[in-house]
Amino acid sequence: MFGLFKSKAKKSNLTYYVYLTKITLYRQLMATVQEDMNNQKELFIAYYFDDTGKELASLLEAADLKFNVLGSMEENTSGITIGKAESLIKSSKNTFEVNAYSMILVCEIHPLAGVDIALYDYLTEKYGGAILRFYTSIDSPILRMFGADRIIQLLKTMGMEENEMIEHSMVTKSILRAQEKIKEQVIHEKDAHSIEEWMEKNTPDFGGN
Repeated sequence: MFGLFKSKAKKSNLTYYVYLTKITLYRQLMATVQEDMNNQKELFIAYYFDDTGKELASLLEAADLKFNVLGSMEENTSGITIGKAESLIKSSKNTFEVNAYSMILVCEIHPLAGVDIALYDYLTEKYGGAILRFYTSIDSPILRMFGADRIIQLLKTMGMEENEMIEHSMVTKSILRAQEKIKEQVIHEKDAHSIEEWMEKNTPDFGGN
C-alpha cells in the first residue's frame, strides 16, 4: 500500500508537531481548520490509515464543516479536502493542481520514518508555497512502545499544559529513532486499517505475530 513512499530514512528538514494526547491533537487540529476557513484558505488534511480518515470525517461533520474527499465524485465548494497521503501524490502526478493548497496538515505519522520523510520531501517539492505540518501525540501507539505514559507524566510535572504543542528538533529526532527501532522489527510489512492494527501485525514487541 505504501510502496509509493518507501525509502531509507535520511536526513530531512521534517519537523513533528507533538501534543500530549490524541484528543488534544484533534481538538487543536479542528481549531486550525476553523481559523484557516475564516481566512478563506485552501486546506488539505492527509492521513495514512482508513480508520483515521473516518475519525477525521466524523470530527469535521460534528463541527458542521463541509469537506471534499480526494477522489470522490461528490464535491462541494468547501476549502477543505481530506484524503490518504498516497492519494494526494497520485492526484498531483495526474490532473490535480499542485499549487492549490495554502496549508497541508498530515494528522498522523507513520510507524516507519522513511514513509514520513519521503512524503515530506515530496510535498515540499510539489507544494513549496504551502504550510506543511506533521502532527502526532505522545500517547500514539508508536511512542507507547517507548514509555509514553512516563513521558506524559514527566511533562505534566514540568508544567506542560494539555493544549500545548512541542516543536523541537530533539523531539523529532527522538521520534525518528523510535521509528527506526520499529523498522528493525518489520520483516514483511502487512497492510492495516489503523496504526494500532499496523503495529500489532508488524511489530512483535507491540503484540503482533
